[in-house]
Amino acid sequence: MTTPNKHIEEFLDYYYNFEKPPEYAVLLKGNWGVGKTWFITKTLETFKQDGGKYLYVSLYGINSYEEIEGEFFKQLHPLLSSKSMTLAGKIAKGLLKTTIHIDIDQDKRPEGNVSSQIPDINLPEYLTKTEGFVLVFDDLERCSININNILGYINHFVEHQGYKVIIIANEDEILAKEKDVKNDDSITYKRIKEKLVGKTFEIEADLNSALQFFINEIPCDKVQRLCNANIQLINELYENSDYKNLRHLKQALWDFERFYRHLPEAAKSKEELVIHLLKLYLCYSFEIKSGNILPCDIKSLSMSYAVILATGKQSKEKSIYEKISKKYTNISFFESLLESSIWLDIFDKGFINSSAIEESLLKSRYFQDKNTPTWIKLWHFTDLTDDEFTEYLQIVEDEFYTMKYDELGVVMHLVGFFLNLSEINLYKKEKNETLIFSKKYIDSLKDKGFLTRKECNIFNESWGGLGFFGKELDEFKEFCNYIKEKTDVAIDESYPDAGQELLKLMTEDIEKFYRRINYCNHEDNIYCDIPILLHISPNEFVSTLMNISPKDKRTAVYALVGRYNYNISALKQELEWLKKVRDLLIQEQQSREGKLSAYQIRNFIEYYLNKAIESLSS
Repeated sequence: MTTPNKHIEEFLDYYYNFEKPPEYAVLLKGNWGVGKTWFITKTLETFKQDGGKYLYVSLYGINSYEEIEGEFFKQLHPLLSSKSMTLAGKIAKGLLKTTIHIDIDQDKRPEGNVSSQIPDINLPEYLTKTEGFVLVFDDLERCSININNILGYINHFVEHQGYKVIIIANEDEILAKEKDVKNDDSITYKRIKEKLVGKTFEIEADLNSALQFFINEIPCDKVQRLCNANIQLINELYENSDYKNLRHLKQALWDFERFYRHLPEAAKSKEELVIHLLKLYLCYSFEIKSGNILPCDIKSLSMSYAVILATGKQSKEKSIYEKISKKYTNISFFESLLESSIWLDIFDKGFINSSAIEESLLKSRYFQDKNTPTWIKLWHFTDLTDDEFTEYLQIVEDEFYTMKYDELGVVMHLVGFFLNLSEINLYKKEKNETLIFSKKYIDSLKDKGFLTRKECNIFNESWGGLGFFGKELDEFKEFCNYIKEKTDVAIDESYPDAGQELLKLMTEDIEKFYRRINYCNHEDNIYCDIPILLHISPNEFVSTLMNISPKDKRTAVYALVGRYNYNISALKQELEWLKKVRDLLIQEQQSREGKLSAYQIRNFIEYYLNKAIESLSS
């Protein structure tokens, strides 16, 4: 199969092997990400295998000619450039003068005049001669040196020293910058190019060749085989994205390989599931990298679909879902397999939570069997037959009205089901009837002690890897507000018991006590911004403090100092509590005068409690 750049490969083969100095450079141009660097690297490797030699430098961010020459020196003398063989700058410069014959000092003296600067180092002959080398200057448009000056520098290699030179650039960007300058020098680039460049070629994206190359470079054999088996699918997704950037295609494939390593083995064994994940991952990656969506927009894809599913109406202004689903017709973005928060972590933070991924995937349709809860089967109701739907709906309805489930996330799913099914006329009860009972269900969960602080972390979009149906409905929003209201009440009512728990932790696990009341990156951190200490009697606190070891005492009072480094405004109410604790400790100190413990208490007050009080008082 003929590749779109075959004619360029053939010409470069001719150019590389031309026996005489060609006296002109070759310019390879193309938009960013089209595959210019990948293309030239491939041709240079072929040239090298045939005995050719080349020096390559990216001009991206280059500020001086010395940086270019230093890069050439590293490639010519890798041993002398290594950390273990660091040489003085003058020595490196002298060596460079013998290898690439350019008048670095601009002293206009013949090269023989600088030979005295060259140290007496016995280098192999092939390291001291560069005849026949091809010089490659990549990323011309990103060079920090003035474009006309750098072209003049490159021209010296071509015109005066007979080197074969390849220049790689996004010429449109260069011309745009020249146009913006709007001065008499704005046409200088074209004039210098006319003198320097003898042939110009535009690189076209060679998707088939590049894709195969990218796949072959994937470290994991299993992912390689997966991609090779689905190469036509990947090709189709890339073309559908209408985002012609091979560099990002490579990044997306290699990033998927990292994601694949975090999948549970049970998921890896299900080929259809892995292909589904591959499609989602690549589409999300293409859309995010192209700037069409942000990582946080992923949840909007399923939400928009839910609105369409519930109302049967398209929005007047096309939603993100409608725009993207039109491009990728073979993907259901509503079935995102993973919670939107997991996708957000992956694409926004680069964080992959293996356990969360496993929890989500196990609830997908790919793991449904006789042990799968009926409510999960009903969640996939669009895949059910009439008989299956009727059977599962009756079971889930019975479970709902008998309050079978104590897990808030499941209850939210059940409520979403019935509200949504009522909206689309697949359920006989009115939405308001469901809402009234759902509030009674929440009251029951509160009475049983199942509305705790962790329930505040439940998203209104999804739970357990599955999006909530009906979340766009007013009744569901009212239901969520009711949960928040009752959860806040339940938390407030739990604080006295929480205070007693903290006292117990002081004697049994002082480190956990510290984590409980201080801001830290740990799941134990639940009271850092809540005035929980108000629910502990100052007398009980001091009594407990006096009965633990000196080391644990120090940790306990140190926790009080660290506690007020953050969220001071939320903890202002604890100021009087701290003062009472200090007064009680002063009494303890006075009653122990002459003992070591009195000295320790005085230090606790002076270096810890006083600082904590000072922080809250400011």
